[in-house]
Amino acid sequence: MYAVMTTMAEMILMLLIGFVCARLKITGPEFNKHSSKLMTTVLIPATILISVMAVELPSDGSDVALVLLMYCVMMLISFIIGKITAKIMPFGLKE
Repeated sequence: MYAVMTTMAEMILMLLIGFVCARLKITGPEFNKHSSKLMTTVLIPATILISVMAVELPSDGSDVALVLLMYCVMMLISFIIGKITAKIMPFGLKE
């Protein structure tokens, strides 16, 4: 399970580095366009597949319950971040 969390942290770190480089104009728009396509179509799916294939499946009920609880917490955190982002940056909601 820690392998999956480590992989997720690595992916978030890669995305943050790319975001900071784009904001600081270290990379140009053409590079950003191509690297974004590469990240979303190749690197992220490959990283997810590698991390899932390397993890043993939980065998007893407590492990399954822990994984389900972690999933629910992550979904709740994602929902809260989405709500906050929607309030901060309303896209096309002007009437």
